[in-house]
Amino acid sequence: MKPFDYAAPKTIEEALALLHNPVRILAGGTDLLIELRKPQSTPPQTVVDISHLSVLHGITDEGETIRIGPLTTHAEIERSAFIQRHAAMLSSSAANIGSPQIRNRGTVGGNIMNAATCADTVPPLVALDATVTLRSDAGARTLSLSELFVAPYKTVARSDELLTDIR
Repeated sequence: MKPFDYAAPKTIEEALALLHNPVRILAGGTDLLIELRKPQSTPPQTVVDISHLSVLHGITDEGETIRIGPLTTHAEIERSAFIQRHAAMLSSSAANIGSPQIRNRGTVGGNIMNAATCADTVPPLVALDATVTLRSDAGARTLSLSELFVAPYKTVARSDELLTDIR
């Protein structure tokens, strides 16, 4: 693996300030670590570890809307009685991702932002009309999940934006 700097911001604002350099976001890390180990990969200047930002974590009942923090793991979605009751297809898709180790570490936000064609949580989220909020120093924008994707492994997210909300 090629060398890179590591940053673990304590707030979203600190994370956003770091996104002005060539960086890669570390949330669960299940895809990032594989990519960084490839001999042909170009290492980022910095890996920004957002995994400890508790504000980006959890499942919340907001009446007519379910809020899922992008750091919520597949295992948490799979086991959530609330998700099982109100979005069963999302719970089922999370239950079928990889191995238990991957489900315990991998995040729904990583699954979305990697834009992989095999992203198991994306089809049920699109079917549920999910929206995502991308935030930068300049502000936030919310778009439907289906608008986020451009091509396999490519989204409309700018390099200075961080996924902060899934609804």
